[in-house]
Amino acid sequence: MNLQRPLVTRIAGIVGMAALVACSNSSSKSTETTAAKMQSERNDVLGRLDDATQVVTKFGEKIPASESGQSRCVVAIPSMVKGGLIVGGEGGKGFATCKTASGWSAPAPVSIGGGSIGAQLGVQSTELLALVKTDKGMRSLESGDFKVGVDASASAGPVGTGRGSTTDLVSYSSSKGLFAGAELNGSTIKPDKDAIKALYGSDVDFGGILAGQVAAPADAPAVERFNSAVTSHYGKGHTGTKK
Repeated sequence: MNLQRPLVTRIAGIVGMAALVACSNSSSKSTETTAAKMQSERNDVLGRLDDATQVVTKFGEKIPASESGQSRCVVAIPSMVKGGLIVGGEGGKGFATCKTASGWSAPAPVSIGGGSIGAQLGVQSTELLALVKTDKGMRSLESGDFKVGVDASASAGPVGTGRGSTTDLVSYSSSKGLFAGAELNGSTIKPDKDAIKALYGSDVDFGGILAGQVAAPADAPAVERFNSAVTSHYGKGHTGTKK
């Protein structure tokens, strides 16, 4: 009779149990790390959304009513920087919202790149706000690959009183207190997919957000602040159709 076999079996069992506990602890730590990373990314997106809200408010106080009153969509980019030059090659990130039958849509994270904002070259950073004024421009934005100046016409927004623009999109910039129209032709506005996933918890449809088909996150006061600012400065609901 082999008296050592039960001992070997018990030792093997103990070793196996220890391995299972170690594996469980490792898996738990990995889950905690992933959750912490996701929360950190979401916090970054919400912080950027609050920055975009400030842009919406500041620009809304300066943009002529002839432009703000015709807005179908608002795109706010808190910062565009590349090595001291404001250029679309590096671009920036922000948020877009469009009017629907029930009010403004939930914020859709976007990125912008390509082209240039020529008048602001040499400035360290700039804030940008674009107003989409027609249904054609809105459809281009909702497509998820909006080539400004190609898919819809665009121009630097007028400042002060006077005749409004006739393009599908107008844009403005502000840097070091200087507020002016900004030229975005050649730029492309696309979904910021990573930010969408961080904010909404999944890969929801970008066009669906802008069309009002995706509910705003209920646990994010920053979303409410953004939509409140947009409503305050750019009107409520869908005001009609401009082709």
